[in-house]
Amino acid sequence: GSIAEWDNVFVPEEAFGNIEIKRIKCADGVIESSEPEAASLEYKLAPDGRSARVVGIGSIADADIVIDATYLGVPVTEIADNAFFGCSAVKSVIIPESVTKIGAHAFSLCSSLESIVLPDGVTSIGEYAFHACENLKTADLGESVVSIGSNAFFACRRLDSIDLGGKLQTIGDSAFFECVSLKSLTLPKTLKSIGAMAFSECKSIESVTYNGTAAEWKKITLDEMWAFEPSVALVKCSDGEVSLSLPTDYNET
Repeated sequence: GSIAEWDNVFVPEEAFGNIEIKRIKCADGVIESSEPEAASLEYKLAPDGRSARVVGIGSIADADIVIDATYLGVPVTEIADNAFFGCSAVKSVIIPESVTKIGAHAFSLCSSLESIVLPDGVTSIGEYAFHACENLKTADLGESVVSIGSNAFFACRRLDSIDLGGKLQTIGDSAFFECVSLKSLTLPKTLKSIGAMAFSECKSIESVTYNGTAAEWKKITLDEMWAFEPSVALVKCSDGEVSLSLPTDYNET
């Protein structure tokens, strides 16, 4: 019969048992089976075709996101700029070991995101990457992050626990500005610079520990716009304490 005639035939789901019917040949053509595509994130290949990056939420509507380790047979190595920007429904994300870079604004304004665990392969976090994730409470940055971009965790007001790992070298300007729930901070001895206002308005910080010596601490480049609140007077080093001084133009209001 014709395709039109087939369309009027009632076929119950169990009609063919476990046999998968991919096409039906009719007198005037072929009907291809049309199963709905599974929901997936949006990925793009790198120009050289050797790696891929996740660039968007795609058709995913779930609150719990799982990023694939491979796409078209190559590793997913990057979460692109703005990939999940403003995805307010996302509560958690699983990032594969293959990822090495978190792009700028990647999770900015993900207001439902509650925690983040980065695999040890990640080496850089872009600017504003987790900006204004207002329900983010814990962040484990893994063991390989070398740089945290400016404003990366700006206004994550509920963030009360963060593990910076053991290889961090650079903390950008205002990286943790207004993280008002942070109470303590441990900085690795690999640290080389802290940007302007990196921990300003973190009014709950009671202690700062540095895993190097006092002499090593004094070699760290600190922006003149001092990183910490005035309430933080000392840094605890492995061999003693170092007093912190306020910027020369600081005026308490």
